[in-house]
Order: sequence, then C-alpha cells, then structure tokens
Amino acid sequence: MKKTCLLMTLLMAGCSVKPIDYDTENFSHKFSPIEVKENIENLQVIDFDYEPHLKISAHSTSFLGCLPCSSDGSTVGFVYSKPVSEIIRAEVEQALSEVLVPTNDATCQLGAKVHMVAWDAVDGDTVVDITYILKQEGNIEYIRRIRAEYDNGILESSPSDRLFAKATRQSVSTLVSNKDFINTTNAFCSNSSK
Repeated sequence: MKKTCLLMTLLMAGCSVKPIDYDTENFSHKFSPIEVKENIENLQVIDFDYEPHLKISAHSTSFLGCLPCSSDGSTVGFVYSKPVSEIIRAEVEQALSEVLVPTNDATCQLGAKVHMVAWDAVDGDTVVDITYILKQEGNIEYIRRIRAEYDNGILESSPSDRLFAKATRQSVSTLVSNKDFINTTNAFCSNSSK
C-alpha cells in the first residue's frame, strides 16, 4: 500500500501537466454524519483565504512524509484546477450543512484562513490546518485554529475527486462540538439573541 501511495505521488506530481479537477459541485459520496449536541442558527459561510508556505501556489497543496518532503508543508503537492481556498470552503459548507438551520438572513459569518492542505505520501493521511473566524456585524467574536489529520487506514480508500473531505469534516466536527464556539454562536447568532 505504501509503495502504491509513493508511486501515485510521483506520477501525479512529476508527470502531471494538466491540473487535477476537484469536484466541489457533486457531493454524492456519503460520509459519517457530524455529531453535534445542537444545531447552529443564522450562520453564513463567507470567503476563505489560503495562506500556505511561500513555495505553494493558490492552486497547490503540500506533500508530507516523503524523503524530499519538508515537514513545514513547503513541498509542492497536487495542483488543482480550482483554487484550494474554494475547495476547502466547499468541503466546509458541505459539512456544516448537516448542522446549520437554513436561513435567508444570517446574523453571523464564518470565514477562515487555510494554512495548509497536505497529503502524506507515506501513509495516505490527509491534513488540513484552518483558522476559523466567526464575525457578527463585522466584529470578530471567535477565532480558533484547528489542525485536523485524517488517518486513512491501510485498506481504506478515499474518493480521489474529494481527497480532503474527511480531514475537513473532522476539522468542522471539532469546531462545532467546541463548547466556546456553541456558546458564542448562541450569544451572537441565534434568533433568541436578537
């Protein structure tokens, strides 16, 4: 399995001329639901900024774990046709859709700074490092940085068109199960706080 992962990495990184398509429109893959104690009201996902290592472009992820790979995420990984910020934002929106109460007039906005999106060439694990920023009327009410590493099992496969979905879902799950985040959204975003 590890040899296959390494071979796939070398082929996709070295021989690939055309950027990889990442499907942010078709969410047909089913994942385990995000577990929360209560739903979140009046929250809208806004822009995500991708701020990776200087050697990584807006359309590139990082590689970790291989011999020439740097642990700081500065080794260029997969290159996508869409900006990585859009990919992660779509995955966050998809995960949050399971816990958000739909609304047309959201009181709060959730944005983020994405620091790293990486694939570990040794074991196939995926990593996302995201700082979530909750705002209400332009004021920052909550900030939390979450680094989520999804451990792909030896026999587990990830859908190649949504490689970073599971790590992103793990990150969102950590966010929405955080007591401080729930208390803040209840205080500033819920209908009862208006």
